Formats: sequence, structure tokens, C-alpha cells
Amino acid sequence: WQLCDGERTIAQITALLQDAYPDAADGIPAQVEASLRTLSSHGVVDLPRPGPIVAAFDVELGGATARLEADDAAAAEVLDFLCAAMAKERPAAGAVVFRLGPGADPGSIAIYRDDAVIYQGDSAGGAAAFLLEKLQEHLVKQGASGIWLHAAAIARAGRSLLLAGKTGSGKTTLATRLLLRGGDYLTDELVWIDPGGTRLHGFARPLHLKPEARALFATELFA
Repeated sequence: WQLCDGERTIAQITALLQDAYPDAADGIPAQVEASLRTLSSHGVVDLPRPGPIVAAFDVELGGATARLEADDAAAAEVLDFLCAAMAKERPAAGAVVFRLGPGADPGSIAIYRDDAVIYQGDSAGGAAAFLLEKLQEHLVKQGASGIWLHAAAIARAGRSLLLAGKTGSGKTTLATRLLLRGGDYLTDELVWIDPGGTRLHGFARPLHLKPEARALFATELFA
């Protein structure tokens, strides 16, 4: 902590500690990295990015925007799976940034919101689910006036069909059947409708079929 004076680099801090504790020199780099990430997660220190942004996606729904960035190839693969279908071409100035990358613990994955850690775990699936939850929460809170619905939606020939219902009522299953009949996917989770009721936009996360629903489409989707 005393070496974090805003002047020394991480490499210099590591070298000083290795000189002071030669018997533990091999493990000090990982300990320094973990300690600094922990301090950063509490807003005590600001850390430089571990490297250039590997991938970035800009998301917009109902006038709210967010930018998602990956620190390494593994995080980029997760973001590509989650966000490619809903990414916009133009980044929005001042958008909140959600960043996915290595966590403080070896082998862990972390989510940062504007450089503060909001999640850390060893499961990419768990991180993906948490990221989608927080991203949706941000969009709803910051979005424009209109109607927000937990619903599925598909489009065809310039018109959209809204499938609203409680969790487990079969929205995703019905949407999947309609997609297989030629519909275009909009969402199976979150819909924003403009105040005039003339435009519908969906949060196009990956289609989330429960195991029992997958069995219904095993031949068509997973052959």
C-alpha cells in the first residue's frame, strides 16, 4: 500500500517487494496483481488497463446506451456471443462502460462497471448471466419514457408480434417456433415500446431455451 504513490509502476513495486522478500520472490507478481485489483475494486487506487481493448460492443435500447469491452480473448469470445446481435455501429459519448476481464484471483473472471469490480467468479456462464442482468437494469433505469415489458418479440415483413407473459409461461418456446417459421428474432426477455405505441425494440440477448424446451426443437436446432 505504501508503495502505491502514483509514481511507481506495477513492475517497480513488484521488484521492490522481491528484493525485500527474496524467499517469496516467485509468488510476489501474482500477489501484487491480486492486491492491486482488490484495492481498485474498492476505489482506493486507479489501475491502468492490462492492455489494449480486445473487443468492444455498443448497445442501445430505449435511448439508453452502454459500452461493453473485453480485456482478453476469452472475454471477447463471451461478449461476442452475448452482444453481437444487438451491437450498434456508432458508440455513444459518455455511455456507461461494462468491462469483462481477468479477476483478482487466478483463473477468475471479473466484471467492471466504469473500472469498479461488480462481480468476480470462476464461471464464464455465471459472469455472462450477471452481465446481462446488470446491463438490462442499466438500460431500463436510464431509458426514455415509454413502455418496458418482460416479453418476447419477433418481426416479419415490417411488423412485430409481442409475446408477453410471466417467467415460465412459454414465451421463448413460442418465439422459437415462430422463428423457425420465418420470423426475425427481436428478444425473448425485454421490450421497449415508444410512447406513441408505433415502434418496438427488443433486447436481443441470445435465445435462452430451457432444457425441456430444447428437447422440442432438438431435430430442427441441434441436428
